[in-house]
Amino acid sequence: MYFERPLVRAYVDETGDRGLSPRSSRYFGMVAVVVADEDDAVLRRAIAQCRRRLSVPAGKPLHWTEHVRRTSTAASKSIT
Repeated sequence: MYFERPLVRAYVDETGDRGLSPRSSRYFGMVAVVVADEDDAVLRRAIAQCRRRLSVPAGKPLHWTEHVRRTSTAASKSIT
């Protein structure tokens, strides 16, 4: 028997540095967001809105330390 499976997309990111140097993080973490294909456009719009509010240029990766932490607390709360 063949069952059609719904298409889903998974977006994965990591945080921390597992290296052995003094700059390495004590913690390392990973997160994944799984979204149904039909909802992917909604997720992409939300990400685009965050990027605009944080003034992250197109094609540049969004990084907490570079883009989010430098904003004011009020601005950070407005995107959550």
